[in-house]
Amino acid sequence: MTKLQVGNRVCGKSKRHMGKIGRILRVLKESRQHTYDVQWTNGAVDIVSARSISVDPAFSRFEYGVASEGSTFLELLGSADDHNQDNLVCESSSSDGEEGEDDAVDSVENSESEGGDTVTAHGR
Repeated sequence: MTKLQVGNRVCGKSKRHMGKIGRILRVLKESRQHTYDVQWTNGAVDIVSARSISVDPAFSRFEYGVASEGSTFLELLGSADDHNQDNLVCESSSSDGEEGEDDAVDSVENSESEGGDTVTAHGR
């Protein structure tokens, strides 16, 4: 069974949440049984226990299907580095508006923060 983490796509298992699909916003580790803030596709946010949700099967096949094809971590890392180098070449070739690009890069930050027993994603 896949560990539930912030950003995972989940589907409901209990009567109350059956048929719903959502995304985990926050993990609450206050007790032995973890609870999660889940934002459903209809926009509602609920606090749900771990036993009431599971990772969406379509998400898990998509997320972990690449590794099952025989790709190693180093191969995937190398392909990511090649992609990043291509982006750097494109960015360095443009001399107009470099200041605007720097401002955009500075404004983009990792919004995940960890405080105490709560993990928050995207400032929510």
